[in-house]
Amino acid sequence: MTALSIVAVSVAGCSLLLLWWVFDGYLRVLRLLRSPATPQCLAETAPQTVTIVIAAHNEESTIEARIEDAISQDIDCDLQILVVSDGSTDRTDEIVAAHSDPRVSLLRSTSSAGN
Repeated sequence: MTALSIVAVSVAGCSLLLLWWVFDGYLRVLRLLRSPATPQCLAETAPQTVTIVIAAHNEESTIEARIEDAISQDIDCDLQILVVSDGSTDRTDEIVAAHSDPRVSLLRSTSSAGN
């Protein structure tokens, strides 16, 4: 074997080793070094609640549909729907307060802070 062929084989071997390290080796080393006391997903240990916040200002014509859309979401957690009425002057507050689902609540602002 000539010196040139030894260098060529060495460069090719190092290149393959580097490619293996980038695409596979680094993750394997991380898995080996990972602590066995890594906490599991919180979903297994504690119940989770998802709160959907609906900001509303004079949405009498659409608020019921927005609430029903939020209720219909496929969520595997406890669901709360908070409608924040930003100084509504129409029947938005009345519609939300009269909603029959106990997961729906109203937070009313007396002045429009979003303007």
